[in-house]
Amino acid sequence: MKAKVLISTIIFLFLSVSLFSQDKKDRDVKISKDESGYTTKESTQYQRTKAVSKVIYLYDPSERLVERTTYLSEYGTKWIPAQKYRYEYTSDGKIANIIQTKWNQEQKIWARKSHCIAHSYGNKGTVIRQVTIDTNDDKLLTMKE
Repeated sequence: MKAKVLISTIIFLFLSVSLFSQDKKDRDVKISKDESGYTTKESTQYQRTKAVSKVIYLYDPSERLVERTTYLSEYGTKWIPAQKYRYEYTSDGKIANIIQTKWNQEQKIWARKSHCIAHSYGNKGTVIRQVTIDTNDDKLLTMKE
């Protein structure tokens, strides 16, 4: 009887140690709020134990998403911007424009060219048209209906 209890205890301890020694953390989320009511949510993605990407979300006081910026890890030491999205809303809270800007790695600045997805709504509040505009040249690139 003592042998069974001892063996069971050893097996339990072995399984517990091996289970808890694995690093299962794949995401870390930090949330902060500033004095003006804006909320920042920072979500860091991990592979094994290294941080590989980070997304920072900015919400206005009405809890609408204002900006989403994605960063990629360079050698696990510093964050390199990849792209950002800005969100603009109509007076009744629907998405009006989504503006995407990519990071220019060579110049270390946000690209001068952005792409804007403009939304048009019908009488029933459904999206009837999405237009992609190159904000640098004001040319119509694509149109979906």
